[in-house]
Amino acid sequence: MIERDQDEQGQKHGQRLSDTFSLGDLFLDIDDREGSEKILSRFLGALFGSNKVSPSKDEYGMYIAKTASLRSLDLSRQVGAAIFSTDGEVLTLGCNEVPKAGGGTYWHNDDLDARDYELEGDENERIKRAIFADVVRRLDKVELIKTSDDRGIDEIIKFVVAETSIKGSPLKEAQIMDLLEFGRIIHAEMSAITDAARLGKSIKGSTLYCTTFPCHMCAKHIVSAGIKRVLYIEPYPKSYAEQLHPDSISVDLNERHEKRVHFSPFIGISPVRFRYLFERGRRKDQDGHFSEWFEGIPKPIMKYTVATYLQNEVAVSVIFDRTLKSEKVANFIKVKTSN
Repeated sequence: MIERDQDEQGQKHGQRLSDTFSLGDLFLDIDDREGSEKILSRFLGALFGSNKVSPSKDEYGMYIAKTASLRSLDLSRQVGAAIFSTDGEVLTLGCNEVPKAGGGTYWHNDDLDARDYELEGDENERIKRAIFADVVRRLDKVELIKTSDDRGIDEIIKFVVAETSIKGSPLKEAQIMDLLEFGRIIHAEMSAITDAARLGKSIKGSTLYCTTFPCHMCAKHIVSAGIKRVLYIEPYPKSYAEQLHPDSISVDLNERHEKRVHFSPFIGISPVRFRYLFERGRRKDQDGHFSEWFEGIPKPIMKYTVATYLQNEVAVSVIFDRTLKSEKVANFIKVKTSN
């Protein structure tokens, strides 16, 4: 059922559960019962205001990667990466953004801003469509394809390419639309790796936290850079990393190869809940003694806004007015009045 509902873009009322995965509050490995119980216990402790719970290295690393992603202005998605030492120290950060001369990527208020939004389009999308059109024209030229109506081949190409913007279209699901290499942006993982090279920092044996599973282009550079471990949250179906590098990459949690780079799903408290659960004020009472619970007692940390009585009165009056104007109530009042 999960596989069926994960991406039903072609169906009018289809489900897309894969889009909700990254929004989770907590990620667990159901095959590791003991480890999951410990993580769940920490999560519940933090949720109820325990002052003893602090982030793990992995939770902190993924939160930093998520934070790094927020500076990206990529037209498709925001991706962040953070490379950490084995001691939990930040080595470099990266996001998917257009590189600039002199090193690094563009920032807000740079004198020259040549990011994709300035060009009003994604070059990768344009070139993918151009490649498709070129292949079709070449096949048409040697009479290997025929059109089913009176429209010319150029008109049909224009129509089919335009249809790629519609979810569920045949061309949208074609492998040719998975091409990645023509984008102007540098991927988050590569941004972090090249920053390390530019700054003279060794990342051998390090851990790379990435908000999305690395593509196959980044994967080979991750292997070459000597990174030992990769943690990610969102899946990336376009990646052929495992198929292209089975000798160097391990993506199975149950298989640990000492000489391979381990690509593992992130386990722990989600970066979207990181600040919500870990941000605290004082952890001591008036006498300076440690206070076990943030509110003095175990109590869920809930942040919500209660409407004022004036807002409630307005809402109720609107409902009351609609009710009075309804035909059924109007007829009832009319009958009562006549009696």
